[in-house]
Amino acid sequence: MTLIKHTDWSYEEEFRLIDFSFQGEKKFPKEALTSIIFGLNAKQSNIETMIQLCKDNGFEHVKFKKAKKVSGSFALAFFDIT
Repeated sequence: MTLIKHTDWSYEEEFRLIDFSFQGEKKFPKEALTSIIFGLNAKQSNIETMIQLCKDNGFEHVKFKKAKKVSGSFALAFFDIT
């Protein structure tokens, strides 16, 4: 499931990185992370923790959004978190 994405969502140009042979911290260029979108069921405490971790670790440029269900459709709307 983590590797499959429905074609309706292809416009997102999302990248998923899974390295089953590696455990621990994975280094990457900070500028590569541009946004984090929290899902429908994300807990507020987890959102706040992630935002703080980004601030504390040099990811101040990252934008945050929260998904919300669009009534009556198979769609999500994304709202900025400030």
